[in-house]
Amino acid sequence: MNNPNAVVRPVAQNCYDSLMLDIWPRPAAVVDFGLDSPQHYAALQRAIKAGATVEELDAALGSGKRIAALVAKYVPGEETIFATSYDGFEGDDDEGEEC
Repeated sequence: MNNPNAVVRPVAQNCYDSLMLDIWPRPAAVVDFGLDSPQHYAALQRAIKAGATVEELDAALGSGKRIAALVAKYVPGEETIFATSYDGFEGDDDEGEEC
């Protein structure tokens, strides 16, 4: 964890640690971060290894649009489209928008 005082959800921490260790995260993280293929895994891993923090990853949890934006921030030119099971739920700030 980059900030020892930060509180992040365990699923985000597992995803972050797994990507840093070059292993697939737990099934919950695969779903929550839209890791539907090796391409998705690789894109998010490149962002993490380029400097994305576990706190940023936690903030993107469950939103394909925010995950894609996080990847694009750290991997210029990366255009992988992410989607999660939570996209489009009522109250979701991404509702009605495409990733």
